[in-house]
Amino acid sequence: MFLSIDSAAFADCESLRDVYLPASIEEIEDYAFNGCPEFTVHGFAGTYAEEFAEEQGLTFVEVSDI
Repeated sequence: MFLSIDSAAFADCESLRDVYLPASIEEIEDYAFNGCPEFTVHGFAGTYAEEFAEEQGLTFVEVSDI
C-alpha cells in the first residue's frame, strides 16, 4: 500500500500526462512533480488525490476502481 510520494519522485518527467493515485495516498511531498507539464490526476472522490489536484490547479478525474 502506498501512503506517500517522495520529493522529486517524478521531477522533470516531461512526458507525464496522467497520474493515477490510489485512495491510500495521504501525502505528496513538495517538488514530487517539479518540472512536469500540467497533467491530469485520476483518483477517488473525497481523497487526498482530489485535494492535491485542486490545490495545484490540476484537472481531477474521478475513478471508481484503480
